[in-house]
Order: sequence, then C-alpha cells, then structure tokens
Amino acid sequence: MAKEKTIQQILTENDIYRRCLNIASCASESDLMKRSDSTLSLGFKADEGKTDREKEEALRKALMNAFLPNENGDTANAFKRLFHEAVNGKGNEVRKMNALHSSSLCSFLFFFGVRPQHTMTIDGIEYDNVLFEYENRVFSKSRGPSSMDVVLTSSKDNAILFLECKFSEYLINQCQEVAKAYFENQPSKTFYEALDDLYTKCDFDNSYHIRFHDAYSQGIKQIISHLVGLTNFVNGVFYGTQKSRLPNMDSPKVFFREVLFKLEGHEEQFKAYKDLSETVATRLNGKYDSRITWLPLMTYQDIFKQNKAFLPANVKAFYRLQ
Repeated sequence: MAKEKTIQQILTENDIYRRCLNIASCASESDLMKRSDSTLSLGFKADEGKTDREKEEALRKALMNAFLPNENGDTANAFKRLFHEAVNGKGNEVRKMNALHSSSLCSFLFFFGVRPQHTMTIDGIEYDNVLFEYENRVFSKSRGPSSMDVVLTSSKDNAILFLECKFSEYLINQCQEVAKAYFENQPSKTFYEALDDLYTKCDFDNSYHIRFHDAYSQGIKQIISHLVGLTNFVNGVFYGTQKSRLPNMDSPKVFFREVLFKLEGHEEQFKAYKDLSETVATRLNGKYDSRITWLPLMTYQDIFKQNKAFLPANVKAFYRLQ
C-alpha cells in the first residue's frame, strides 16, 4: 500500500504549485489540506460544517484570510456578496473553488472586485459590474443551460463581455460526451459540421463521444454550447430568471472571449489549444449571429498588464504577477 503523501511532498511534486503559484505568499502548510494524493491536489483548510451553507461560509472565511487579510472595506464586502453567487451554480462549486489550481478560484479572485468605484478596463472598454455563473438557455427549458464563468458589463460603453475562463484544464485532452441535440439542431449542427475534420466521433444511444485531435476537447465543446446560448441571449430568449440578474441595458454590444492562464513550463499545451481555438474561430466566422462578437483568446497575464493596480496584493503574489 502506497504511503500517504505529506502536504510538503505535494507542494514539491505538483509542477503547477511549484512553478506557477507562490503559495507561501498567502498560506503556510498549516493553512492547507490535502484534497487528493493521486492528483497531487491541495486546498485551503476550512472547517466545512454539516450544511452546504456552513461549508460555503467556512471556505469564504479561509479565502478571505488568505487573500484579503485585515480588509474590511468595499473590497471585502464585494467578496462576501459575490462569493455566494460564484459557488451556487451547477455542480459542486464549493469543492471546485477550494483547490489551489482551481479555475473557479482564479476567475473569482481576478474579477470579484469589479464595481462602479473600482472598474476594470479590457481593450479600452471600462467594465463596472460583474456576474458569476451566468446561465444562458440552450435548446429548451428542460435541458441544462450554458453556464458562463464570468460576465462583465459596462454602463459607460453599453457592452457585455461573456468570459469562459480556464486555469490548467487545457493541459489534458479527454474525450467529451456531447448530446445528439447539438448535432441535430441549429446553430450547433452547422458548427460541428464546419469542424468535422478536426475531431473523431463515436455514436452512443443519446449522445456522441468526441475528441478533437490537436488539443483540449472540452474547451471547444464549451465554446459551441456558449455560442448556442448567446444566440438565444441576443434573441431575447433567457434561461429561467437570469435576465433579472443583468443591469438594464439598451441593445448592448455583446462580446464573447476565452481567458486562459499561461502556465510556466506548459507553453506547448497552451499554444496547441490557442491554435485550435483560433482555427475554430476562423471556421465558424460568419456562421453565428452577427450581433455576437467573438474576441481573440486572452490570458490572465494580458488582463493584469492592462489593470496592474486592480488586484489585491495577495492575489497578485499568489499568481506570480508582480
């Protein structure tokens, strides 16, 4: 039987923890807990409690202690208000958030501070409001939605930016299950047909299993789902009560973009997915609603360069952005 690894061993053996994160900047070993020996995964130690709300509150406090120590102002209030929103989407979001390499954690820490008094500028547009886990309708009320990681809105520029965010997911390319509805209904049928030489497909009862040849398949699957959801969005078809979450905007410009964290030592995988995403964007150009503007893939590092004073000090240190 394999001997359990210590937290120090995981910190040393996990390449992302060792090379891409400065964990010591905001946490000691005593602040951490093991999530998995097999995947070399660590999270922040939190007294999880019995109910989902108790688990959520314990993790929120642990993260605030790590990233906003001694902060009691507007930034702390925004963190408290938006954390509940970020971890109450589909799936076990609290557990997903509590991993040092979590995409959910990275996107939350980067964007939770966006508000009218603390705006973020991306490519010349000033964003003053943020939503997490915004859901767009896909095919019907009974089917699950397309859940967007982050949505930024700009009252000044009358714009809304939908962001699909990734941290380390693009390092692995696994086969994806895709409902047959995506191959039978428009506009996704056209999307997959335009890409059919880029992936292999196996037929199952109610779905296909697909794998893009060159890079991270789940990323492309999610892009197609988002484009379907955004098509409904620009046509005024919303999922449940999601419309009420948005500020009042009159025919806003609608942007979609992927944001990836560029991981040191994994440049080859990053380039492979970036190239695939760009190929997909070229193939699908003109095949989705013209009211949707699909912007080029961007890195978290790019966003930081445009907003160097925006992030809390511990967040910048943790992601080695200083």
